[in-house]
Amino acid sequence: KCQQLIKLARANDILIACDDVYNLLHYDDPKAPPPKRLFAYDIADLGRLDDWRGNVISNGSFSKILSPGIRLGWMECPPRCVEAFRNSGVLMSGGAANNYTGGVVSTLIQMGLAQRQLEHYRTNYSARLDAMAETLEAHLPAECSFRKPRGGYFVWIRFPAHIDCAQFNRYCLEKYRVSAIPGVRFSFSKEARHFLRLTFAFHEPDYLRRSVRTLCEAAKEYLAIASSP
Repeated sequence: KCQQLIKLARANDILIACDDVYNLLHYDDPKAPPPKRLFAYDIADLGRLDDWRGNVISNGSFSKILSPGIRLGWMECPPRCVEAFRNSGVLMSGGAANNYTGGVVSTLIQMGLAQRQLEHYRTNYSARLDAMAETLEAHLPAECSFRKPRGGYFVWIRFPAHIDCAQFNRYCLEKYRVSAIPGVRFSFSKEARHFLRLTFAFHEPDYLRRSVRTLCEAAKEYLAIASSP
């Protein structure tokens, strides 16, 4: 899919800005390298294609792998974009360089503390993901489905096509005091209206087991109501 997307971008001279900020948070094999970001697929052809210009910018964010309060990130992009950013008035004046925080994060990386914090997150997030996935496998209604992700923050639940998850989410919040994010928030065409996004990054495993089980019970109840004549 990544290769197809890059092929499409090249054919139409499109520059893709990809917010692939979760690749370092992968949970399968702690010794395995992280999944490649979209930019890696694009730059692999540098020097192999005569007309290569670069059609992908991959964003990175320390707010995902160090702390939400660190509003600092990086970009992986082709040389033509690097030159354009370097010569931009915003960066040349230093107004958006976040110099102090950049110095702090640079020191954390040089001391190995950033890497240690990332491993801490990966260990804890993996346990939280397992807690969520196990609870969904045990209690999610048969009409619904999900796929356990290999990284990131989120689990997506697919409901039957006639279910509006925005309405279901309101039902959960009002009656059970639990909520998630309806898929329609992430779908321009509204095709994801029967999807629900759950996050496992914030709460401890025991809390996730209780709240996800409650969500599953609410789903069973809501599906019965929605399917009744």
